[in-house]
Amino acid sequence: MNPHDTYKSVAREQAKAASQRLLQTYQLAIEANAIGDKETVLHCLELLKRTLDFSVDPALAQTLNLIYQDCENALNEDRHDAVGEILETIQGLWRARIKLEEIARSLA
Repeated sequence: MNPHDTYKSVAREQAKAASQRLLQTYQLAIEANAIGDKETVLHCLELLKRTLDFSVDPALAQTLNLIYQDCENALNEDRHDAVGEILETIQGLWRARIKLEEIARSLA
């Protein structure tokens, strides 16, 4: 394997691992919310906020930041149904985006 192919392979694996960690964080937040574990949900939301990269896509980062804040507000108001719906919806959107990126990479 030449160095360029090796680099592409490593980059692909790193992107896949990062995507899995992102989805796992959402899943942990969803499960914690379902059992009323506010502390874990808040921790997950903080982790998700730290993944936001305003330099890459400022509009997406700002939107997600606002959504995470809405989630925190709903959590503090004990509106676990709203928190679950928000987290599950965003997780589903990320799953779809990740899948589309994988398809695009396989076609390149």
